[in-house]
Amino acid sequence: LKFVLATTDPLTGLLSRTGLLGLLPGAAANARRTGQQMCVILIDIIDLSRANTNYGLAYGDELLRVVSAAVLSTVREGDLASRWADDDFVVVGPGDQPDAESIRARIDAKIAASGVTLGKTPVAVRIGVAAGDPGHVTFESLVDTANGNLT
Repeated sequence: LKFVLATTDPLTGLLSRTGLLGLLPGAAANARRTGQQMCVILIDIIDLSRANTNYGLAYGDELLRVVSAAVLSTVREGDLASRWADDDFVVVGPGDQPDAESIRARIDAKIAASGVTLGKTPVAVRIGVAAGDPGHVTFESLVDTANGNLT
């Protein structure tokens, strides 16, 4: 139970930052063994702090839950999805750099379909992606690249 609490974000049910970092060595080893790249997807909720200010923290928490569900339903089975920071999510998996526009469109559509923003300012996400050979690039450098690619 303590391990689950330490590795899972209690609000979203996704991996916590600590949980993701604990699983990365195994994921990178699997990608190296199969000759695949590792891809990183960084998902940032645009203006979450403004939503919290305008509509309250309970609304912001609901947005985080809706976005996390949208992320989970969008990524491939076996990818590692985590709440990385306050309004950021990181997904890691084997393979080439995915199409950021396609991912953003799917997540934005799921947010809209949830109805969470009805009567409120619409919420959208920014997506940044990166991929590289796990034998030659670090996870941190992939996250930095994805962060630099946020659109």
